[in-house]
Amino acid sequence: MKIIKSENFIYLSIIASPLYLLRFEFFGIPTNLLEIIILITFLVWLLEKNCFKFNYTKILFLIILLFLGLISSAILKENHTTSFGIIKGWFVFPILFGFIVYNKINSLKKSKNILFSMFLSSFIVSLFSLIFYYYPTSLTFDNRLRFFYPSPNYLAMFLAPGILVSFYVIPFFKNAFWGYFMLAIMILSFYLTFSYAAWFSVFLSSLLSILFIKNIFQNRKKFRLIFLSIFLILILFIFLQADTSKFQDLINLEERSSLSSRIIIWKSSFKILSDNYLLGIGAGNFQEKYLDYQQYFPPYLEWAVPQPHNLYIAFWLQSGLIGFLAFVGMIYFWIKIILFNILKAKNDSKKRLAITLLVTMSYILIHGLVDTTYWKNDLSLFFWIIFFLALKTSQIKPSSLLKKKLFR
Repeated sequence: MKIIKSENFIYLSIIASPLYLLRFEFFGIPTNLLEIIILITFLVWLLEKNCFKFNYTKILFLIILLFLGLISSAILKENHTTSFGIIKGWFVFPILFGFIVYNKINSLKKSKNILFSMFLSSFIVSLFSLIFYYYPTSLTFDNRLRFFYPSPNYLAMFLAPGILVSFYVIPFFKNAFWGYFMLAIMILSFYLTFSYAAWFSVFLSSLLSILFIKNIFQNRKKFRLIFLSIFLILILFIFLQADTSKFQDLINLEERSSLSSRIIIWKSSFKILSDNYLLGIGAGNFQEKYLDYQQYFPPYLEWAVPQPHNLYIAFWLQSGLIGFLAFVGMIYFWIKIILFNILKAKNDSKKRLAITLLVTMSYILIHGLVDTTYWKNDLSLFFWIIFFLALKTSQIKPSSLLKKKLFR
């Protein structure tokens, strides 16, 4: 059947990424629906008799080092089950999926469909989060939208990449109105999370794109319009929040503000790191260690803290020094490759694709300074999609057949 192709299962996996929340056991092994879909995608890919190819030896070596760090950190700690469950769900499956994307996506049209799948997934979550806005569990005690996610920040971190890839996706809509309508729904849901860190990270990463897209648009008015729109949206967000207690607590650095809480978490994280800088504490063990280290600090403002609110500290703590250095090395080589693609690409569509991937990854890395924008099933999946798709972009030959219609 024509529909049973690994390519279609790739798109389905991305669209269905929030389904990791549907958990169950398979032959006694804890898993979830997203992992099952990825596994089916892999099996279909194998049945197609595809050959595994990967042309970046240094990055492959660093990925192996990352796993070495994760496994060695997990083995030497007590909570093996949780650590290896996290390694399976947040590393093995997403990286396996990334390799499939790298080997299967070989045209700009397929790359476009990958980003549209991310866009569509974010839109679906946004739409349902607004439909169920008044459902009791959709809001936190301070009326922030979280839908079915553990916190509003997680919802914002899921929506942000979908919003950013719209820069590449919307021009391919036959009727641009529907693209902008979907984006408006996503922005509204994104706003209702009141996740200031996510807002500013999207803004800063969007500004980064300005450095490059001005060379794509011959019409300078269009370029200025994009810049002005991004700036005005942020100003509107701030204006609507100016009188709220959350915003006032932030700018006045109140003792119980979210920033004050994060500062305490970071201090505790650095203390834990100083005592475990070589091997880390193992994936999934931060909450327990965080509570153990309460004795060294004044009473915590926040007690339920599964992650250290910093992407880089999280990698160091949960994969040791080896894993952290491997992660930093991968990002370094990735940025070199994507910048080379942007500067050397002669095809506008290919250049815009590379810029979109850079901007989306920049968001993950910028927001990662104050949140853990990786350590969750769907977030890790999006990370590796962006990572591997960018590596493949440099090898994609521009096609004159790329038309403004999705999933053709």
